[in-house]
Amino acid sequence: DSGLISPGSVEVSDSFSIQSQNEFEPALLVNSSGTGDLLVASSSGTAQFVVSHTGNVGIGTDLPVLPLSVHGSAYITEKLGVGTLLPASNLDVRGESSLFSGQGDFNLFVSKGAASSSASIKFQENLNSKTMLGLLGDNKFKIRVSDNGTTWTDGITIENSGGNVGIGTSSAPEKLTVAGNISPSDNNKYNLGSDTRRFKTIYVN
Repeated sequence: DSGLISPGSVEVSDSFSIQSQNEFEPALLVNSSGTGDLLVASSSGTAQFVVSHTGNVGIGTDLPVLPLSVHGSAYITEKLGVGTLLPASNLDVRGESSLFSGQGDFNLFVSKGAASSSASIKFQENLNSKTMLGLLGDNKFKIRVSDNGTTWTDGITIENSGGNVGIGTSSAPEKLTVAGNISPSDNNKYNLGSDTRRFKTIYVN
């Protein structure tokens, strides 16, 4: 009547279910005073799901060393938050730093589905975007800046064909194309070219 199972091994030859009629009590309560695992779910003798006596949960491993240890791939259909209970995007990481590390080479891929789409990284202040870089609406690499997060100005554009660089423009037909005035940072201090590296022709108006 109490629903208790006496100590020892209980063998079940078929599947069984646990149903509780008390909405305020757990359907299954496991209480152990030892150091063995609280719960082990196995398939053909191989542990697939483990809850250790410290409360660590292991999926695909019988030795969970952290509160959640997953050995294998994971499929998440909703948002995932790290350091936050209310993730604002598919992956929301809050904290002072994040580390991406590999043994040898390490590559981070940001992919888009079409040439007219964007694949970018945005830098924000209090979730207000200030700078973004990446493939923004085409396949040129661009750095754009904004004061309000709404109106954007092209800072630097690198053509994906030829590597031409544009400053203040989204198009760079020459090796360096500048949309605006240029000046040195100090007066009468720097040279344009040198005695051995001269420009062939300079066009002025």
